[in-house]
Amino acid sequence: MSKVDITIAINTVSDWLDSKKISQTKREKQQPMIDNLVEAVAEGKLVLTEDGKWEQILDFPIKDEHGTDIQKTIKYKARITDLDIAKHNKAIKGVAFSDELNKTILALTDLPLNFALGLDRSTDKPVAESIAFFFL
Repeated sequence: MSKVDITIAINTVSDWLDSKKISQTKREKQQPMIDNLVEAVAEGKLVLTEDGKWEQILDFPIKDEHGTDIQKTIKYKARITDLDIAKHNKAIKGVAFSDELNKTILALTDLPLNFALGLDRSTDKPVAESIAFFFL
């Protein structure tokens, strides 16, 4: 992971938000989410690819039952629809905000449920949630 200048990180996140047509009002209300993304980009944990998709390098890779790393990065789609989210309604039946956020993460990543729920809560999951939030 190579670190990125904070100004470049801010511009990268701003460009992504622009591409998603996120209003200034929503940006102001959700500044903590934006700050999470900027920090992740600056630390080299989150990269915006040329085709507008995020790639997250996990601090704590997801392991199999033998302790072997099986998922070191997560790639996020640039766009999703309600149909993408509906595919995960059986896996996550709740309607709480956290359930909707988890369904959105699953739709964005096409990861199995146990992978998405297996993200480390202190570092990896907040980045995933910050990306997913702008798709709600």
